[in-house]
Amino acid sequence: MIMMRLKLLILITTVINGITVQAQDISLVLGYYPEQPYVVTIKQGTATDTIHKGILDKEGKGIFSTPKGYAGMATLSVGVSNFDFILSDENFTLSCPQEYIYGGNVEFSGSQENDSLQLWFYQQAVREQKIALLAETEKVYDPTDLFLSLLTKEKEKLLREQSGFEGALQTSPLYASRFIKLYNFQNKEVQGILFADSLQKEKIRTFVRDSLDVNLLFNSGLWFSTLNGLLALYDYDTVFHRDFIDDMSKLLERTASDRIYTTLAENLFAICETTGWNNLEEELAYFLLNDARIKEPTGRFKVLMNLLKLFKGNKAPVLANGHELRNTLLVFHESGCGSCENEMEQLKNNYSYIQSKGYEIVSISTDRDDTIFRNTTSSFPWKHKYCDLKGFESPDFMAYGVIGTPTFYLINEDGIVTGRYARLQDTDLFKNEEK
Repeated sequence: MIMMRLKLLILITTVINGITVQAQDISLVLGYYPEQPYVVTIKQGTATDTIHKGILDKEGKGIFSTPKGYAGMATLSVGVSNFDFILSDENFTLSCPQEYIYGGNVEFSGSQENDSLQLWFYQQAVREQKIALLAETEKVYDPTDLFLSLLTKEKEKLLREQSGFEGALQTSPLYASRFIKLYNFQNKEVQGILFADSLQKEKIRTFVRDSLDVNLLFNSGLWFSTLNGLLALYDYDTVFHRDFIDDMSKLLERTASDRIYTTLAENLFAICETTGWNNLEEELAYFLLNDARIKEPTGRFKVLMNLLKLFKGNKAPVLANGHELRNTLLVFHESGCGSCENEMEQLKNNYSYIQSKGYEIVSISTDRDDTIFRNTTSSFPWKHKYCDLKGFESPDFMAYGVIGTPTFYLINEDGIVTGRYARLQDTDLFKNEEK
């Protein structure tokens, strides 16, 4: 359990991926809006960054340059219209003579990306509309009606076309193809989590953990809706709740820049804070501390770094009773804590294995009742089981900066902390073992 909750400050700043290429020039021809102001924004995680503000000339023409190295979605805002399009490595012209700018009346000159995006989205929308209409129509026909078989055949043909289309997206090198795949995942899989069966949820979870392109997601404009939608997969009453930080750590490891890494970490802290997942918030802090990729922490992580003051590379403090720790797996726990009970059971089951690795276990309880402490620890097979009945105010809890249980420290033969963890399976003792 977490001892305190602090308000998260989410960092939202402008960021451009640091790829050294030439900026691209985009021309606008918007005949309905002569001498009118326009704004172009790009997507960066939860942030929307303005990259250009201008005024069209007397013919409704304007020009702006893209940020160097940016590949992602942008929004053109003019008059009553907000139109999304792709910015990548193309010089092109965007034209529309009408007041309402949308995919059906925009023309692109010199942009294979945007031409493909508009065409593919339109074709997919028409196909899926037909499939939905046929599925509803099937419901009103008797199973013996001959016309029903014709409807079913047409629907199956359209489903095969959609499957073939999705297969073709896999082989396309265009950003447009990757964006549509991501859009379909968010629009179909993520939004359908609440109604998905266990097999479908497992499929979604596996994709998120192993394949979700977090770097593409960052510039797509789908960042918030995707992360927010995935919370249903990891809620308290789901089988994947305890896997949330483990899965998100895989996303963090796949980030291509420190900015994306930091944004994702900050947003994950915000999720844990707003949902009350305090146990997971501390697990996230442990991962980030041991990963050591954030050099100048901000927001919630900075606060936790001050609280979790003892981490990898520090000398392990001698315990208040004089016990000096070497080759030790030190665990702080509490009776009645569900997570603690689960971890302590795993610790008992793996005691012989831990000893074979050359480590001894020392456990320290935050219990304030001696009878409860003795009843809880009577089955622990290791020798050193301590409790001073002072709870989290215990000198040992204070010395090790423990604000929640369970907490594990791995200490080497030189008495140096080599890692701090919230779960036994995350320790280096099990790093190369199947979890």
